[in-house]
Amino acid sequence: MEKIRLHIYSIASSEQGAAHYAIILEEEGGNRHLPIIIGAPEAQAIALELEKIKTTRPMTHDLISNILDHFDIQLKSVIITHLQEGTFFAKLLLSSHDEEHEIDCRPSDGIALAVRSNAPIYTFEKIMSEAGIEKETSSSQDEKDLEDSTKPSRRTERKSAASPMKNPFEQLAELNEKLENALKNEDYELAAKIRDMINKLKD
Repeated sequence: MEKIRLHIYSIASSEQGAAHYAIILEEEGGNRHLPIIIGAPEAQAIALELEKIKTTRPMTHDLISNILDHFDIQLKSVIITHLQEGTFFAKLLLSSHDEEHEIDCRPSDGIALAVRSNAPIYTFEKIMSEAGIEKETSSSQDEKDLEDSTKPSRRTERKSAASPMKNPFEQLAELNEKLENALKNEDYELAAKIRDMINKLKD
């Protein structure tokens, strides 16, 4: 059965509540997205690695990845194998001493390990046909709404004119301090947001 390679497109909040997120996987060379609902801890684990944020102590998926490395076990790929009653199932394909092993796992755990090992993520056409969503091209109205939403309001403009802005070096120093505090408090969701702000400021 031919496999389809997937890449992480985004992680978004889910309508199922604050404890759940949707990881959106994008079909390589295609026009479909595969959304999978995952828990907050797994979403955090994936986001931290994507943002290259190092925690003060190893998280669960870091620990598993370190164990695999220590025993010279290579994660060859993660395969989302099937969909049953709305639940996705996956396998880890591991290689050790010229032997390959398949281990059942949740897709969220598999993806969290894949991003740490730079391992590819795959699924099958049957799953993409059943659960994949065609990408929508944004309309001109959507683009206009986005443009309008990014324009500062008059109130914001007046406030900016009245109070001098901090220079970029001061802002960067302040954000780095906040990032350090967030990591110390193990508030990794806040740390990821601060890291995004730091990267935008550097750009």
